[in-house]
Amino acid sequence: MNQLEAEAGFPLLERRRTGTVLTEPGKMFYEGIRRILDDKERLLEACRTKAGVKEILRVGNVEHQALLTPVTNAFMAQCPQIRVQQVIHPNHSGEWRVENGIQGGCGGTARSAGNR
Repeated sequence: MNQLEAEAGFPLLERRRTGTVLTEPGKMFYEGIRRILDDKERLLEACRTKAGVKEILRVGNVEHQALLTPVTNAFMAQCPQIRVQQVIHPNHSGEWRVENGIQGGCGGTARSAGNR
């Protein structure tokens, strides 16, 4: 944060004993950056669509509980424009899920410009 403030040339945060809050210029900077990032996402989505790139939905299942397979198959039939990647993992380890891009309990999503 200090490096960003140095680059900006003004404080973005006001550090207090009770916590940290955005300064008025910091609020303006945040809102501007948020708009830029939102615009970037919309532009990337439009370009991916034009290029025929499919979004990836990563669905995780535990080896001994293939509970999501019927739901995943139905989803794939309904949404052929989305590439589904089924990931079977050996246990409920949160660390394993994070390392392999699975977000949450038994499944999750991840965006990728990967396969077309």
